[in-house]
Amino acid sequence: MDLDKALEMLDMAAYLIIEPVLEVISNIIVKTVPASKLLAVYHKAENRHPSLAQRLWNMIVREFDKLILNETFIELREEELCKLLQDKHLNIRRNDETSMVRSWIEANKWNGNCVEHLQSALAKATDDTGFYDGGIRLPNSV
Repeated sequence: MDLDKALEMLDMAAYLIIEPVLEVISNIIVKTVPASKLLAVYHKAENRHPSLAQRLWNMIVREFDKLILNETFIELREEELCKLLQDKHLNIRRNDETSMVRSWIEANKWNGNCVEHLQSALAKATDDTGFYDGGIRLPNSV
């Protein structure tokens, strides 16, 4: 089953509240979603099946380097990006954090997305320390 069909079935199963089908469809979605569609699918799952949304969020954390490469991190809301930046497992190098945030602010400052919090955080961050203040990040790749 392809991702589009699985998302259609997710809509129906969520509407009808068929838990066993939701679990099967969730597994299919997690196995088939590419990094380029990860955020869009996560945003859809937030309102349909919270446990799927949580699994996708964990994938976003683990595969964040891919979201930077394909520039889909731009689709994040400010509060989501702030939450990611405070996750010790976020897969990003410290010296890439500030440039990524600058790119996100530049892409989002004119489209109605709130950027004030990240702009003030960016003023305090340096290129070599980044935003995470909880010690050392534990990325899954370098």
